[in-house]
Amino acid sequence: MKSNCSIYNNRGMILIEALISLMVISLMMHGIYQIMNSYQRVRFAQSQELSADGHQFLSLLEAELRQYQVEEVKHNTIKMKNEAGYYQIVLENNKIYKKPGHHPYAYQVQSWELNQKGSWIEVMVTYQNQQKFFGIVKYEE
Repeated sequence: MKSNCSIYNNRGMILIEALISLMVISLMMHGIYQIMNSYQRVRFAQSQELSADGHQFLSLLEAELRQYQVEEVKHNTIKMKNEAGYYQIVLENNKIYKKPGHHPYAYQVQSWELNQKGSWIEVMVTYQNQQKFFGIVKYEE
């Protein structure tokens, strides 16, 4: 007597194949999800890391100061001039930029402190995510 409930019949084989296929597909989907999740975490961490912005800001500031004569360095303002007029580098609206006009040097800045020592300016920038960046900039007197 032959039983209809055998796993060796065609219906049982199709069911087992379908279950194995679903398991393989679910493992592939899980792997893709893990890769995407890791990528998003790395991308978020890189977007929060602002040290590259700090280096770029100091390079821009030093290049900018070479084109002007520095008149005065206060706690949070640099006053300078050239043939065209007087300018300031200030922090307003979480941006460090040159006035008059709007030429931003750094974004997401909470505060910055300046300390002049001869022809050197010590710069301490605190970003909104509480990262701090310190650098020294030389200018022509």
